[in-house]
Amino acid sequence: MRTHTVVTAARTRFHWLADRAGTPSRDAWRTRALREAGTVRRVLRGASIPGTSALGEMQTMAALQHGAVRHLLLTPRFVETRSSVSLAASRLAAATGAGTTVVAGVAAFELDLAANGIGAVLQRSRAMRGRASLEA
Repeated sequence: MRTHTVVTAARTRFHWLADRAGTPSRDAWRTRALREAGTVRRVLRGASIPGTSALGEMQTMAALQHGAVRHLLLTPRFVETRSSVSLAASRLAAATGAGTTVVAGVAAFELDLAANGIGAVLQRSRAMRGRASLEA
């Protein structure tokens, strides 16, 4: 059986989740989980407001190609099942200066259900220009 490791261009932020002795900080993990859940819920609520968020593979990739993404959100399930797409999305996000987060826990569950594991927070001004060119 062959296994493949997915290497993404995303920066990881796990160094601050442990103290100097290397033991995990429960408060830091809790804060991270709450922040990620809040971000995913804002993206889901913003789906009905044009130019605020992108949900699903097609919308998110189109927004990344237009440089309209401020923050890319992926789930571990999406990274595993759609490794080539997640790698391309991470590279596009890094090239445009967008942040990338692989969400976990409740945030990942909600993003998997609503958008098949990928979504993005859009930059307001570029999103409107990109949407206008997509609709034309």
